[in-house]
Amino acid sequence: MSNEGTTKTSELSPENTVTSPLPSLTLEQQRVVDAYRWGHMEEWLFQQHLASDPVLAAYVRRICRGRRDEQ
Repeated sequence: MSNEGTTKTSELSPENTVTSPLPSLTLEQQRVVDAYRWGHMEEWLFQQHLASDPVLAAYVRRICRGRRDEQ
């Protein structure tokens, strides 16, 4: 199985994005991202948060695009 073209969410950081602004996160949304980033939340639960929270999903999508664009 190849991971080419994918970005681990745990490697995401807002300072590595390109031109368009990141959505602002609430404290609770930031806690979700941090918990996942540091391995304190399982993938399935993080995906549930993304599915139910369009702002959080947009944030993660934006960061993923920023990382892919750099490669």
